[in-house]
Amino acid sequence: MFKWFHSFEALVENQTGKNIKMLRTNNGIEYESNKFNEFCREAYIKRETIVSYTLEKNGVVERKKQTIMESTHPMIHDQGTPKFLLGEAINTVVYVQNRSPHKAFNFKTPEEFFTSKKPDVSHFRSFGCPVYFHVPKETRNKSEASRKKTVFVRYNENSKAYRICVPGQREV
Repeated sequence: MFKWFHSFEALVENQTGKNIKMLRTNNGIEYESNKFNEFCREAYIKRETIVSYTLEKNGVVERKKQTIMESTHPMIHDQGTPKFLLGEAINTVVYVQNRSPHKAFNFKTPEEFFTSKKPDVSHFRSFGCPVYFHVPKETRNKSEASRKKTVFVRYNENSKAYRICVPGQREV
């Protein structure tokens, strides 16, 4: 957990020029290493923990998780998408929500609020929609088609590329 938080903290500082001031976690052991605690002390990050098994104490996070899952389940069921793609659907929901206007941010998107740049959403697609990709001549024989039909399952965070799934295969 420390490695992931350290990377996240660096990302926040690089993109916003601001420091993380407080971290609220459950009492999970993944947050209690000496290395993690020392890092937070040195970075002046205030630690706040909630009592184990009292999810209502962290209502904002629990409500957000519920909203994500309420959006994810119809995507899986309405498209007849295999359940192994649940993680991809969750990531897609979060990606779209971060680029959608929100009242709490004065109708700016969370992405815009965080980076001060309005996000481009021209690449948005419906989860499970058909996607065709070109199969290079070098990787197919003469009798194979030059394109392959797949379905869209997720956006790529680092480019305008998509993550796709080949129907009938457990491959993304």
